[in-house]
Amino acid sequence: MIKKYIGYYRVSTGKQEYGMSSQRQIVKTFVEGQRGTLEQEFSEVESGRKTDEERPQLAAALDYAKKAKATLVIAKLDRLARNAEFLLSLQNSGADFVCCDCPNADKFTVGILALVAQRERELISERTRLGLAEAKAKGVKLGTPNPEKAVAAMVTANKAAKVEFAARIDGIDAVLTPSTMTPAIPLDTVDQTSTPAFSTRWANYLDLCGLSLPNGMTKGGMPLSLMVSCRSGDEAMALRIGWALENVTDWQKKAPAL
Repeated sequence: MIKKYIGYYRVSTGKQEYGMSSQRQIVKTFVEGQRGTLEQEFSEVESGRKTDEERPQLAAALDYAKKAKATLVIAKLDRLARNAEFLLSLQNSGADFVCCDCPNADKFTVGILALVAQRERELISERTRLGLAEAKAKGVKLGTPNPEKAVAAMVTANKAAKVEFAARIDGIDAVLTPSTMTPAIPLDTVDQTSTPAFSTRWANYLDLCGLSLPNGMTKGGMPLSLMVSCRSGDEAMALRIGWALENVTDWQKKAPAL
């Protein structure tokens, strides 16, 4: 007799499409290895801290599994949440379930693993609480006392910067700045004061219009460019300057040696 399985998948945010698809693949491989059939699938996007009442798809999956006399299968134990009380209540739900990452675990073993996972979550919360308390004791101000005021201040500063820049370039048609393609690096390692982006970020901040034109290559074959920035709404000026530069150079016709 072919054994029936019900798949259940969970991710914490709607952006984790890869996580959902990888769970499906793990479950599919497991069911095929058991020579079973995946009769139905359920999925939801939510936090692992929720209870079973707050998981309609999981409740539906368990109900379906019991009625169809099938086994609920999940890719990893943490997909059912790091919550001992929830997992222990799941054991008494009357539905059979199996975790692909520990298929030989019985309900007793799963209960122990759930308690360990719950304890780890409690320790993480405790470490976070102690860390915040220590920072507060050292005089560190935590959070933003008045977020609305902070946002309003940023908007005001942005407007003031635009007015100041407009005064500085009075009588100037455009600002030309070099830019270059660079290999992607981790965001937390970016030096905001020295990277090539520092030469162009201000144009985005001030809502200027502009375009980049090829004007050379590095010794390693990386393209170099020249960014033409003009006042907001003055796209015609940027295009005229770009057209003039392209007519006196031939860099746009060259390609790096591959």
